[in-house]
Amino acid sequence: MLVLYSSIIFSGTINICLVNLILSVIFVGMVVSSVVCCIQSDIKRLIAYSSVVHMTRVGAGLITSVLLGLKRGLIIMVMHGISSPLMFYLVGEV
Repeated sequence: MLVLYSSIIFSGTINICLVNLILSVIFVGMVVSSVVCCIQSDIKRLIAYSSVVHMTRVGAGLITSVLLGLKRGLIIMVMHGISSPLMFYLVGEV
């Protein structure tokens, strides 16, 4: 994914079909992870699947290559880096 993102950004031209394909895969991953997250009974797995959903949002923000999307992706990464370890700590497993 990172290789595709860097090739899109640094090539100078953005292939809109490739961006749409990647955004579609990100959207499907977000929906599937959200559904799996909703049916989890184990709190540790719930936190882990919510992390996947958060990172797909970051991917969607980064792949758009819009300044607002990049800023939102960075904010979500920072907040996820703070909140996710704290949630695991509160559950009792690090």
